[in-house]
Amino acid sequence: MKWRIVVALALGAGVLAGVPAEARLSAARDTTVPPRCSAPVSGPSKVGASGSGLVLADLSGVEGPTGGSVVGAVKTAVANIPNRTGSAGFTSSMRTLAADEPDFIFLNEVSGRTLPALRTAAPGYNAYRDEQRDTTRGGVQSMNNVVMWRTDRWRALDSGRVKVVNDDPGFHHGRPFTWDRYATWAMLQRTDGTVVSVVSTHMMTNPKKFPRQHGNPPITRIQRYSRGMDIILDLVDVLEVHGPVIVAGDMNSHPGEGRWTAHAKMTGAGFGYAKDRGVMYMFHPPRTVKVGARELPIASDHPALISTVDMAGEAGTGTPDPSHPAFGGGTRPLWLQLPSGATIRTEAVRHAITIIERGSAAGLPRRAWVVALMAALAESGLRNVTAGDALGLFRQYAGSGWGTADELVDPARAADAFYGVHPEVDRQGLNDLDWQALGLREAAAAVQGYPFPERYAERAADARYIVQQVAGGRLIPGSDYCGEVALGECPDTPLDKLEASLTSAAATLLRCVEEAFPELTTYGARGPAVSCGSGTRMAGLEIVLPDGDAALGADVAAYLEARGDLLDVSYVLWAGESWSPAEPEAGWRPYQPRTGPTTDPVALHHDRVHVVLKRGGC
Repeated sequence: MKWRIVVALALGAGVLAGVPAEARLSAARDTTVPPRCSAPVSGPSKVGASGSGLVLADLSGVEGPTGGSVVGAVKTAVANIPNRTGSAGFTSSMRTLAADEPDFIFLNEVSGRTLPALRTAAPGYNAYRDEQRDTTRGGVQSMNNVVMWRTDRWRALDSGRVKVVNDDPGFHHGRPFTWDRYATWAMLQRTDGTVVSVVSTHMMTNPKKFPRQHGNPPITRIQRYSRGMDIILDLVDVLEVHGPVIVAGDMNSHPGEGRWTAHAKMTGAGFGYAKDRGVMYMFHPPRTVKVGARELPIASDHPALISTVDMAGEAGTGTPDPSHPAFGGGTRPLWLQLPSGATIRTEAVRHAITIIERGSAAGLPRRAWVVALMAALAESGLRNVTAGDALGLFRQYAGSGWGTADELVDPARAADAFYGVHPEVDRQGLNDLDWQALGLREAAAAVQGYPFPERYAERAADARYIVQQVAGGRLIPGSDYCGEVALGECPDTPLDKLEASLTSAAATLLRCVEEAFPELTTYGARGPAVSCGSGTRMAGLEIVLPDGDAALGADVAAYLEARGDLLDVSYVLWAGESWSPAEPEAGWRPYQPRTGPTTDPVALHHDRVHVVLKRGGC
């Protein structure tokens, strides 16, 4: 949404008695609509790769266009129809799935079914899996996953298989097994030219429920599962360049079991989801919206799941245009609470934005930004280390080819060196590697020359989250420009003189409220006054409601209550009640002014919301 801002300032007494500074703001909506281009890509439909997914985490060979914004709803069906199901039960189950006319069908445990049989059982659908079996020790699961799509709406542009788990040495019904696990994917183009990729996977048997292993493996089953989910997210990073990605299948894990689960990994990356009562999931991309989900009673190991997702205009991330900065100014968080539980604050956020902007300027995709942030988080916590032997955001050594000590502590130069785009750096950077074929952890470790990639894998979710929060419009669902999860440094308001009279926290509050409620037009600075060098600034704000709009006032009050701690609120007065984040259990309590009991609606703040912030920095 674009806005033209018209500002009129009125300083002095004004309509708010005792208000040192006051401003009015009016906005007229710019209804200009950019042209939409949705011409489909020419050329024949590609059925898919053969011989893929034979090497763990091989992500090479993905090809396709960058699609436009995907509008409207798509419907998905996911089912695990085991090979032991009889022919009649299988056919009946497939017909039941297809009867709902989903755009995509995700299948597990169908290695015993041929692709022609699947197409026959679901008329109007095409199907893909890589038909070359993995003949290695754990390859028995290599044919289990299939993706299907409606041929009247979609055609395949590319497809393949990725091995996500190698040689899982577990037990099933007391018997040892060694199984690999795979993700089968297809990049599909709709008749309007937009692109969506789908990934079908069947993850390891639950490692928390069945932790036992045979042999002497170097890692636990939980670690192996976690690594598999990281590879699936690596695949998503590669595919989302072309368009939004949907992941579905039998995930064999439950919410609340730990940070290793499919639920934790995918939601940590911003995905929403639908699930059955057990372990069947459909994960949909950030900003898309699940509008419905239900179970189907078919011959499935777990209830089949039908879901509908509003794609909400999601598009491929594409290759960045170096002439346009990655950070567009919409959300510049003052701090972020990361999926790992760590918190990064102003300076670290600034360094993260520098890393993202330098990657964008070099024309590198978002996945490269994630690699660089993983490395910087693991090495320094996004602190620019200026003392000791290992310096800068990436903790590199002077004289080792990365640069001098002074050069290492220049964040922009350090980012360029890591990406491999600085002409004066002798070390191998990311762009010097075949990094697109590597997992994120391997890519970070290769640049840093560190032999243990797991060190970087631990920060993958945090790095993805940071990119989503600050890199121009890919926000975690539920957050807004001033954030529920992230407190944003919202775009400047035109109220320069009013902002200059406020403390930094009060100015942030003003920006956030103005961004969230553009219908508000009048604000005033209020005490308490804070001494700031040559003058004083106000740590309070009056938010005047147009025509005393009580419903709008209630919305503003609820907004402030939800963000009280993040916004440094001391207390709020509204409609004869007060609230403080210091006493959340007390809720909203009756309020009377210090001058004594009154029924005056102005004195009781029925026409405005009054916010006082904690005394903080200027």
